[in-house]
Amino acid sequence: TRLINIRLEGNAESRVRRQAGNLNRTAARLLEEKRYAGRVEALGPAEAPLFRLKGKHRFQMLLKGKEWQVLHEFAERLLAEMERSHPLPGVTLTVDVDPVNML
Repeated sequence: TRLINIRLEGNAESRVRRQAGNLNRTAARLLEEKRYAGRVEALGPAEAPLFRLKGKHRFQMLLKGKEWQVLHEFAERLLAEMERSHPLPGVTLTVDVDPVNML
């Protein structure tokens, strides 16, 4: 199984929470597509284990799948959709492929 960790981070907790909701809805919609159903799993988004770090509020979503190409394609589509449909100033989205540390 391969993993991709998507982290949302920002100064305003309400903005980060709102963007986490947007991320959740977008991922759920994409996972309904036949290409990804049963092949990619999205866990979260949830508060990061270290929810507040250096004054920043953080949420994360973990994507997992056995087929690297399908997982990569899903992540690219998710990020493109978020950038296009849900830009939110003040919230940074970071992608970590095969994360070593998820704190």
